[in-house]
Amino acid sequence: MGMDQACAFEKWKSAKDISKLVQLVAFNRGGYPENHENLKKYHFLKMDNPAITASSTEIKDGAIQMLDPSVLHYISLHGLYLDSMIKNRMHKKRYLHSLSVAKLTAEFAKNNGLDERKGYIAGVMHDVAKEMPIEKALKLMQEYYPEYIDKPKPIWHQWLSSYVCEKEFLIDDKEILKAIEDHTTASTTISKLGKCLYCADKLDPLRG
Repeated sequence: MGMDQACAFEKWKSAKDISKLVQLVAFNRGGYPENHENLKKYHFLKMDNPAITASSTEIKDGAIQMLDPSVLHYISLHGLYLDSMIKNRMHKKRYLHSLSVAKLTAEFAKNNGLDERKGYIAGVMHDVAKEMPIEKALKLMQEYYPEYIDKPKPIWHQWLSSYVCEKEFLIDDKEILKAIEDHTTASTTISKLGKCLYCADKLDPLRG
């Protein structure tokens, strides 16, 4: 745990019992002391690391810029916390739709002998750019997807969501990215995973 928690460990329920059951380890956190009486009292091992300012709560709320790129890459490709990290990027209805599609895509993937984890990731992230401000969306479409700039604006998000996944969340799995790019219109090169996402998006029970 960080020194913020270690300094207040005496307030934890059954703190003494916990310290006897496990080896507690504390790491330096920005804004907190590097030493405290609790370290000795509860037999902490102390890491000598550069002070970390990242907050797990803020990260789960979407502050992914706090993360080391290698950590973000690991989290994203394992589908960890994605459901909470995208929540602030969309309205509640679309958020619930994303979670529902993620569950259904994973189910379709599993039943078709595909990677269930990839299905979940593609599903939860498929609409991540749907509510991107139009000025930003237009700029990115002009820069990265000029061949689709004349397509109706409501479908731009299939390419922009793939962009956000790759550039912001560091998801570099081509199968996941391609599935997201095809989830609205499909394509002649759509993969099996893409078909799972396409169908899950259309068959989402929350659509009624």
